[in-house]
Amino acid sequence: TKDTKCQVKLVEVKYIFNQRYVVIEKEPDFSKGEPPLSGTNTGSGLYKTEDDDGDSYYFRGDIKNNYVKLGTYKEDIKFYVVKNQLKAIYSNKSGALNYCNEEYKKGTYKTLEECQNSIEEKIIKAGDPIIWRIVRINGDGSVRLINEESIGQKEYNSNRTAVEYSGYTRNNTHPCTKDNPCTKEEGTASTMKTYLEEWYEKNLSDIDDKIETSRYCNDVSFGEYRDESKTYFYFGGYKRVWLEYQPSLRCPNPTEEDGSLKLYGGMYKLKIGLLNIDEISYSGGIYANTNYFLYILSDMWWTMSPYNAPDLYISEYDTSWPGSILASYISFHHYAAGHVRPVINLKANVKMTGEGTKDKPFVVQ
Repeated sequence: TKDTKCQVKLVEVKYIFNQRYVVIEKEPDFSKGEPPLSGTNTGSGLYKTEDDDGDSYYFRGDIKNNYVKLGTYKEDIKFYVVKNQLKAIYSNKSGALNYCNEEYKKGTYKTLEECQNSIEEKIIKAGDPIIWRIVRINGDGSVRLINEESIGQKEYNSNRTAVEYSGYTRNNTHPCTKDNPCTKEEGTASTMKTYLEEWYEKNLSDIDDKIETSRYCNDVSFGEYRDESKTYFYFGGYKRVWLEYQPSLRCPNPTEEDGSLKLYGGMYKLKIGLLNIDEISYSGGIYANTNYFLYILSDMWWTMSPYNAPDLYISEYDTSWPGSILASYISFHHYAAGHVRPVINLKANVKMTGEGTKDKPFVVQ
């Protein structure tokens, strides 16, 4: 029965994490972050919902025991950090200097040199372990992880005016649906997809047998039209997360628009990708929330969810200072490119040891 499946899944969750979790059955108030800035919410912890493969268990709020150590960096990653500032992590020094120029003009600093002198170099060294955070247990039993760090900055795609560039791929051989998802070989890859897959081959190919080929949702369904000509519209994630406060882990299939099926975006089966905006909402993200476990000190990091497609520019959801879910043009150059946090899925049969804390993370055997 369905109840029996639920009990079996719960045993798997407890086994994998080597400790006892109580699943919060009540649905959160998604109009508030977790922990909420004001008022009350259901609380931080482990929740249950459904995705396209069955019951899914997701972490929400201020979680401190979902760290995983898996893999090692194969080359140095260099960042430049402006101390004591939230929007202050850049992958090149010119980005940090541009930040200082802008903040000096705003009056944040008394002198330009004050900011410039606070720039520090940060290096993740080759051989350092890669630390991940558990986002959720997928309906197929695999474990979704997101990198604790940014691996660098990159534009999402090379074009910000043609709507098909909101897709993780475009020129697909068929619509990417739940029953027939697109794979690594199909369609023209976005700049982001190429960047992530090259990083995977360099850094994770030696542990490929532990990583599941899993679902990733790049929802390009039309959720909200803003003019009669349908040249200015918002995608489905905007309607669910911002208008209705009802995120979903079920990815909509492409729908027929103007007589043809979309051949960009949709459902993918891949080894590596990004989180989507619904997963950010489930995790506790909303405007100006800096306390939920996915928050990191960076200018912005990309999701896989397109935001809107005006008649001039298309934009993609990202998370920005101060922990906000916002949106930015998909094509960035120089220091303004978004940070990238890879997402992978561990196979359901992996074994872990450890406590899941930052000092004693889970270690995949």
